[in-house]
Amino acid sequence: MSSQSAEGYGKLSVRPLTDCHGVTQNGSGSSSVTSPALVLVETPNRSLYEGTVVSAKMNGWLSCITCPEGLVSLHLHPYRTICAKRTRRHLASGRMAEEHPPSCSTAVLHVAIALLAFLSSCNATTPSRDPDIPANAQYFNTKTRYQDVDIYLREDILAINISAVKPPAPACVPIHFTIIARHGTRFPTAENIKKISAFDELVKTEAKGDLRYLPELKAWKMWYKEEMAGLLTATGRADHRHLAQRMVETFPSLLTKKNLLGGRVKFITSSESRCVSSTLAFQEGLKEQFHIEGQEFPYTVNDTLMRFSATCARLVETVLDNPEASIEATRFKNGSEMKRLREKLADLLQIPYASVTTDSVETGFYLCAYEFTIRRLNSPWCRLFDRADAQVIDYASDLDLYYKRGYGHKINSMASCVLFNDLFDRLETAATEFR
Repeated sequence: MSSQSAEGYGKLSVRPLTDCHGVTQNGSGSSSVTSPALVLVETPNRSLYEGTVVSAKMNGWLSCITCPEGLVSLHLHPYRTICAKRTRRHLASGRMAEEHPPSCSTAVLHVAIALLAFLSSCNATTPSRDPDIPANAQYFNTKTRYQDVDIYLREDILAINISAVKPPAPACVPIHFTIIARHGTRFPTAENIKKISAFDELVKTEAKGDLRYLPELKAWKMWYKEEMAGLLTATGRADHRHLAQRMVETFPSLLTKKNLLGGRVKFITSSESRCVSSTLAFQEGLKEQFHIEGQEFPYTVNDTLMRFSATCARLVETVLDNPEASIEATRFKNGSEMKRLREKLADLLQIPYASVTTDSVETGFYLCAYEFTIRRLNSPWCRLFDRADAQVIDYASDLDLYYKRGYGHKINSMASCVLFNDLFDRLETAATEFR
């Protein structure tokens, strides 16, 4: 195998242990590992992992890999998965190819990982081994921490993937970029705060039995207030400060102190408080990065661009405020899978079945998510739900969002045309001015 530079988040060195053909290909185009291979992976913060390739398949995604206790499963490519452990070995950046010169038994392979990839689709269903992270954190849906979609951000919140924005040719230079970002981590909505309060009261007044963590559930203090509803949290502000700092490192020739002070960096937000606060937090990140003090930067509020779903009357009427638009989600929530969860939760807490609703189930699960995402706590609420329960709740949420925000109705995508027309106009203008 020939040597080539390793790109992406890390450098991957593969040394077969028994022969020089660690992966063989058959006539159907699929491949399999015929001998173990030693793997070294260097992450951006210089952590090293070593382990062995456990599966490879060239014509589709890997089957889910379960690694032995003490090893982590790292999915570095659609066709390469390793079981690895942290090692104390240290390699200077850029030394891998030098220490393992190309030969029949040694190769440095290209590694490409998408900017927001989270290990793999298989690892998305692998329970967490970190006791500080809830075992079901991968099923928190829209309540998931941003850094949990990228293992490298868990290790280093400022890690970047240079290969994701590498120019297609050496002669290409970046001349413009636009970031369209969601707001940072927020508090629950007013409706969900009311549901949390009701569920907490239900547990405190009616739950009984010998469930070992029941005293912890009853001792939990309801701290979410209605005035917090939907506001950006401290974690959310940090989300955008760190995003700004990563963008400076990713586009060093564009996102510069000179361009910022010269008014060439424009900020547009919706009127939502959490979005305005996210914009200000992003600016804070830039000011920290460039050591700028005592200066504010303007921003523009434009709901037509940044909150098109709320300004399109037809979308609101036919989808967002129309229960029939997501009838499949309603049917699922009223179906047998959710009924099993309601009865299971009632049995755990020894509460009458009639007192436990689908809202109770979803509220308890997402209370676990909020406590972790906002406060970094693996709370006792998380213990009420196992992996199978989490998958059902996650699917129910996906189904609802599919019809309300996703591909379920054509108008959902049509409503975003204003934003994307604006984006393409900006790109065209930048290209024309450059020419």
